[in-house]
Amino acid sequence: MSFGDVIRFGDAPKGSGWGVGGDAATIWHCDGYTDDIYELKVSDFSVLRNEDSPATIPSGVGGNASVIWHCDNFADDVYELLVEDFSVDRQANSPAGLPFGIGGDAATIWHCDIGTDDIYELSTTTLLSLRNANSPSTYPSGIGGDATTIWHCDRTTDDIYELAVSDFSSLRNADSPNIDPYGVGGDAATIWHCDGYTDEIYLLDADLPPPRVPRHGFVNFQIPGIV
Repeated sequence: MSFGDVIRFGDAPKGSGWGVGGDAATIWHCDGYTDDIYELKVSDFSVLRNEDSPATIPSGVGGNASVIWHCDNFADDVYELLVEDFSVDRQANSPAGLPFGIGGDAATIWHCDIGTDDIYELSTTTLLSLRNANSPSTYPSGIGGDATTIWHCDRTTDDIYELAVSDFSSLRNADSPNIDPYGVGGDAATIWHCDGYTDEIYLLDADLPPPRVPRHGFVNFQIPGIV
């Protein structure tokens, strides 16, 4: 296995799976056909619960077990949703006119826009842009990750990327599983992805380096009574 390889996959709930994110234990998903926000089971991608999205074209969703970040392409807004019932906690105008991907964790928001072809970091307190730079290609359709990692996908190249958190440059990339990569997210060890052509949800290989074994094989060795 290597970066971007498919570990497993399953059907998306409906026919226009545009956004996906979360962490190793959580999957948030949004669908442009049903206009719904979902929580999916990590084991088989089946629906745990769903509710109406805030507007009519839910294009991106991400976060982790404690927070949901969301964007809507029709409303041109970004949102914080409550994990309890997917209702709107806060919202603000997106930095540009065509928001199409969002993710991150409780301390970080990554965002992308297909109008500007830019990647953004947004403030978790105001939801406004802190910084931005060009995306690797011309149709940045999905983004997510956590404070240390950015996963990204682009519909022009049909690629999955890891971007540098410092300047949003590409660290590595791989072919997406199919021809219409729409959403991507997760955490440093987990990549959730959805494809608009296959209408499937994927777990992709993050290709982490093997754990470093300390010299002599000792791990957190401690003599009783000595701190």
